[in-house]
Amino acid sequence: LAAVSLATEPPHPSELRKERVKAKDAIIVPAMQRNVLVQSGYQFLVMVVLLYFAPLMYGINYHYIDEVFYKDGKATNKAVHYTLLFHTFVLMQLFNQINSRKLGIKDFNVFERFANNFNFLLILAAEFTV
Repeated sequence: LAAVSLATEPPHPSELRKERVKAKDAIIVPAMQRNVLVQSGYQFLVMVVLLYFAPLMYGINYHYIDEVFYKDGKATNKAVHYTLLFHTFVLMQLFNQINSRKLGIKDFNVFERFANNFNFLLILAAEFTV
């Protein structure tokens, strides 16, 4: 859904005045490479820290290997920990989707012209709801 919402993003008026892209031009420009590397590094670091230190930070104590996810029909602390990991990852992906709307070096305001694409807002809301 993220690819669909970003593909329907209308171009910025300043982009329309530029010359056309040639077939030999790179598909992934340096700004895209930078964004992918920084975002993936950030997400990796956050997920590793939460994987190993969230039980200490949030008081979720359990045996890492022998603990089951459900016991007597109730979620155990291991299930709570992994749910925290999953929700953190999903929210980081949603914020990455918002940040991916801008690719320019000087495009710092990701909320500029935020509401001009109804499909993007609809898909963002649907992903957050699900």
